Amino acid sequence: MHDLTNIKQFIQSAAKTVGINFIISGHRRNITIHHGFPRDMDPSFEALYKQYQPYTMTSLERMYSLYQSTLYCIKENTGRRGIK
Repeated sequence: MHDLTNIKQFIQSAAKTVGINFIISGHRRNITIHHGFPRDMDPSFEALYKQYQPYTMTSLERMYSLYQSTLYCIKENTGRRGIK
């Protein structure tokens, strides 16, 4: 495993012991600190985020925006052919 990944996992596990959840995403200087998953986000998004977060540099907020946009497109195009 990569050294930075080991450091990231160590910091996250140490922070969780005191109730802090670091969500490190995007560029190196973009670190978001959450006490648990943000309450204003759809709970079903949390599982998707945790699944795909290790493979992207996209921030939590941008991933959630994409998630919401996708749900909107699906909802608006149900029963129609293709996306307008």
